[in-house]
Amino acid sequence: MDPFSSDPVDITSLRGQALTKGGLLCNELRRRAWTKLLGINIYNIPSCSHLDHKDKNQVILDVNRCGRCLPKELLIERINSIQDSLIRVLLRLLVTHTDLCYYQGLHDVVLTFLLLPLNENITFAIMNVLVQYHIRDCLYPDIGRTKELRINDSQLESFITRSECEYYFSLSWILTWYSHVVYDRDDLLMLTDLFLASHPLMPIYVATVLITVVGLRYWNRTVR
Repeated sequence: MDPFSSDPVDITSLRGQALTKGGLLCNELRRRAWTKLLGINIYNIPSCSHLDHKDKNQVILDVNRCGRCLPKELLIERINSIQDSLIRVLLRLLVTHTDLCYYQGLHDVVLTFLLLPLNENITFAIMNVLVQYHIRDCLYPDIGRTKELRINDSQLESFITRSECEYYFSLSWILTWYSHVVYDRDDLLMLTDLFLASHPLMPIYVATVLITVVGLRYWNRTVR
């Protein structure tokens, strides 16, 4: 059944589709679904009167660096347009939520939506929800509270410690919603479907599963 065939949209059915293998499958459906999954009224998006913020220069530096990570088939005019939109969305978020702090990697999350593509206003509306719920802990002045995650597996924790790997090695996965480690575009969009349709802690759950599964595979090989 098409969840958009009912009025209002059948959110339960839509969420179910997002959680299936492969996610929402096509970008046209994602453009319609993502705002619905977050309960966003696209006709009532908060405006912003200015874009002045203390972290503006850092935002611009990070966005300029990300140009080489954009799809190589994009024309330079399109790249410039995306980067300009990215700067405005980030500054708009920071000005709107003065209690939150910018972190390097936030621009990677925003970029996923701009590249779908979604327009700048819809991208802001989605991020406006995410910074209040899904990634709020990453935006506190002291990111240490995000680093407090611990592995509840003594063998795996011992192995990571012996490897001299910092316990927060996977933090960037969560900060960027995996955009730095998932290079296949379809896989990244499928993960985004999952995160938007699930509890805000789902990115942390995915990281836990990945570490545990890979750890078990390694452990099983070494003990044979």
